[in-house]
Amino acid sequence: MPLLHIKTNNPFTFTTNCQNSMTMLRKLSINTLVLLTLFLSSCVVSKHDSKDTKDGLTSLGRVDATQTVLLIDKVTTGMYRNLYNKRRMGDCKQFYKGQVEAVVFKDVDKDPKYEDKKLYRYMLVDGSVTTDFNYSYSDGSTKTNTHRITNYFLLDRLTGKQFDLNVAGVNPDRVFKKAVQKLNEYMMTK
Repeated sequence: MPLLHIKTNNPFTFTTNCQNSMTMLRKLSINTLVLLTLFLSSCVVSKHDSKDTKDGLTSLGRVDATQTVLLIDKVTTGMYRNLYNKRRMGDCKQFYKGQVEAVVFKDVDKDPKYEDKKLYRYMLVDGSVTTDFNYSYSDGSTKTNTHRITNYFLLDRLTGKQFDLNVAGVNPDRVFKKAVQKLNEYMMTK
């Protein structure tokens, strides 16, 4: 078996290559650590309640939500709309003790079925925000990254008030589940 011989005129080539490899490994491990930190922190973030919002959610605890139907948004477009709607209703059945109905929000005010605002009082509304980050490089190229932060609030159709549920994140499914759980905690106290 022949031995590997590296011929070079520069005795520092091996040392320089080793230093370059160590630098690359260091950069790679730092990048991996940063990405892991961003991933873990972006799953679901529970925001701290502000005094106004906390008082608002506490006042919801005095409402007997067992006598109302919570309305959630029904998706009507996209290839997986039926699967998405089924999953949302499944999450509601699992985490919310009250009655839930999926409706197209823009049709709620037009449909006579939902005129009774005492029965169909609350709507779980998606208040997501999409932000574009634009990067410009020295070579003149640009790159755009789009980030969507999902956040839900509760709309009281009877009073017109909105209550932030103080749950936000980048994973819409997890944020929805957390929002429904929080609603159950504040509205289904009886």
